[in-house]
Order: sequence, then structure tokens, then C-alpha cells
Amino acid sequence: MSQDSQSDRNDKLDALLAEGRMSGPRRDAVLAGALSKSQPPRRRWAWLGFGSFSLVAAAAAVFLLMPSSGFRARGQGGAVLEVGCVGLNGDPGCIPGSTLLFRVSGATEGGFVTAWAEPTGPGERVWYFPTTTTPSPEVQKQAELQTLRQGVVIGAEQPRGTYLVHVLLTSKPLTHDQALEAMAKSPKPLGMVTTPLDIK
Repeated sequence: MSQDSQSDRNDKLDALLAEGRMSGPRRDAVLAGALSKSQPPRRRWAWLGFGSFSLVAAAAAVFLLMPSSGFRARGQGGAVLEVGCVGLNGDPGCIPGSTLLFRVSGATEGGFVTAWAEPTGPGERVWYFPTTTTPSPEVQKQAELQTLRQGVVIGAEQPRGTYLVHVLLTSKPLTHDQALEAMAKSPKPLGMVTTPLDIK
């Protein structure tokens, strides 16, 4: 049997084992390709923990490789908001040290993102945007998909457990109190989503 035919057989076997999802070897190849084409950013986002490769390339790889059952959600109406959790080795999954990434599509009016996590059991609310050191990220006015440059590292302030992550897109930055009020007010924000997050 030739080497090429053996390679073809291996590819087919990987595809069958993946059951319709991207196979492990294919996923690794796509991630390697995305990272090999990336360039070191001009400014190092040390608090993101992404090292020397481009955040945009990393985010693209994360959302491309994330399995269909992974942590992602879409808002209802208006702009579409999605959240992805990537581990230290680039694997989907949320553990301490993982990074939450945010992306938006259909932001025809632009706006600002407010995000926080509510524990489903005992515990404190955790604010992602804004904080005393990180203002609400601005979303460009465009219908096309865009990934926020700001990510959030899951640290000691967010212990292991189950949370509900709330993400809002509004025309102006909100305070914490305004964000909580906006969840119940009408009209609704330009976009919003609530999705579960398990930190293991």
C-alpha cells in the first residue's frame, strides 16, 4: 500500500471518529496554521496571557475550533453576541487561567460592551467590563463579525463553579447599576445575551 493511500485512509478514519465535527488532527492543523501566520502584536496584552502571538489570530482559532457543544451563545434580536473560553494551551474549556473572549456581529450602530458573571450558588458577582482598571470595550459600527481586543483572564476572584455570564451592547458605557437596570428595562439594549459558564 502506498504512503498516499495510507494517508487517505487515516484522514477518512479521523473524519468518521469525529462524527461530523472537525477531527482532532484537522483541528490541530488549523490551529497550527493560524498561529504560524500570526505576527507578534506591537503592544503586549500581558493581562491576557496570550504570549507573543496575535490576539486576533488566537481568537479566530478559538471560535473556529470550538466544538458545537462548547461555551458559546447568541443574543435574541439586535446584534449577535458570543463568548468563548480558551485554556492556556489553546483548548476550549474553562479552568483558572483560561481566557474569555468576546465577539459581536450585526453591530450596525456600534456601542459599548458591559459584561459580568453571576454565580448560580453562593458567591459574589464578578465584573468583567467595566472595572476600576478596564473600561467598557468599544464595538465598531459594522455588520461584519468582530472580535474584541480585550479578553478576561479567569483568576482567583472567580472561584470554580457555575455562573451565568451576562453581556450587553449599549449605545454608551454603563455603570454597574445601570447595567443591572438595563436587564429589566424596555427598550432592550442593542444586543444582549445570558449564557452559562462552568469553571472546573
